[in-house]
Amino acid sequence: MNLIWYMLLYGDSKAPKDYPFVSNLISDQTSATISSWTNGFTTWVPLHPEGFQSSWHPADSFKLLHTIKKPIVIWDVSTHWEDPSVQELCHSADEIIVVIDASPGKCNRPSSRAHFKGFDRYQQRGKKVHYVANGSIPGHFRSEWVDSLPAAPLCTLPEIPRAEVMRAVWKGECIQDQTEVLEKLKDALIPLLREILPAETVKKSSLKGSKSLFSRFKKHS
Repeated sequence: MNLIWYMLLYGDSKAPKDYPFVSNLISDQTSATISSWTNGFTTWVPLHPEGFQSSWHPADSFKLLHTIKKPIVIWDVSTHWEDPSVQELCHSADEIIVVIDASPGKCNRPSSRAHFKGFDRYQQRGKKVHYVANGSIPGHFRSEWVDSLPAAPLCTLPEIPRAEVMRAVWKGECIQDQTEVLEKLKDALIPLLREILPAETVKKSSLKGSKSLFSRFKKHS
């Protein structure tokens, strides 16, 4: 759940008519029928693009989770790892996935090092923590960068030319819906998918022509 998702999904034009932001309904304790924002087998639950104004408590996070009737729920916490609600979620999550920028400068920030220590504590308590690199570092610099991390990234997201991304944005399209880009993402994320999905699901599922990375997983999850 992240406010930027509404914009990335072109919510002003593609959200269901009169879509109620579920987080607002839960925070306001409003009893109402929730119309889901569904694409294929994926249900999106973004924050309001202007931000969340009310107070949010850890119990609200679990109320929200119970409204999402899906076998796999991915909660985007952005960089808010220190938030009490996020920490409660991490204690209950099956898997914690940390996306790290392929930049030594960002990973060596004091805040980043503090987060790494927090991830280590989760692991000590038996939680699975997976690191995913957002972009690659060339040559011998990569080995030095990996050595500075708590663990080697499980996989690396491929570089997508900015020009292609911007063309998709101007058309109001999601770049990952393009078959060629989706295949690149699928191939790159296979190690992660093997960790969070049943082996039979990864083996049988074919993503060609799908509109969502998880659109074929419902029958096998």
